[in-house]
Amino acid sequence: MNLGSYEEAHDLYQMALELLAEAGEQQMIGMSYLGLGEVALVRQAYAEARQLLEESVAIYRQIGQRDEEGLALAELGCAVRALGHLSQVRQYLCEALLVANETGALATALFSVAHTALLLADQGEPERAVELYALASRYPYVGHSRYWEDLAGRHIAAVAATLPPEVVAAAEARGRARDLAATVTELLAELRETWRLPG
Repeated sequence: MNLGSYEEAHDLYQMALELLAEAGEQQMIGMSYLGLGEVALVRQAYAEARQLLEESVAIYRQIGQRDEEGLALAELGCAVRALGHLSQVRQYLCEALLVANETGALATALFSVAHTALLLADQGEPERAVELYALASRYPYVGHSRYWEDLAGRHIAAVAATLPPEVVAAAEARGRARDLAATVTELLAELRETWRLPG
């Protein structure tokens, strides 16, 4: 996935799903659905992505696997964002940020912050979007990933191109200086307050 070999990733996740279904290994079945959902996201097959990611969330909730549930929720937020369901995007991102806040899971925090950056770009806050994506990109898991570049990086770069270079440079510097855990807490509070989401 992170090398951008999406066809190979799809085939491997599909094979894993079939093998794991026989074994009843729920945690890894959930991960296979998550991976297939991510492939669908990057292919812009958003309805398919939503279905696959909902499967992943349901499995992780059933077995109480909070870290991976947070990952699937953040990616599900991306799918419904592309489908235009704004209230659901906010709810899923809020849930993902809550998981990251409660568990301290690095990947969930990064996914949640990166997807919040995309949402802010949509909402007419390009400078904050650039800042948050710079924070997520500071970590190699996002910054060195072809998947993240294809899914979000290009969009954030296009948003950044609408801003004066000095504004972009300042926003990126602020993002790189941010603390990830503190940012997760801040964004969670903001989503709950601004969008009147339940606590």
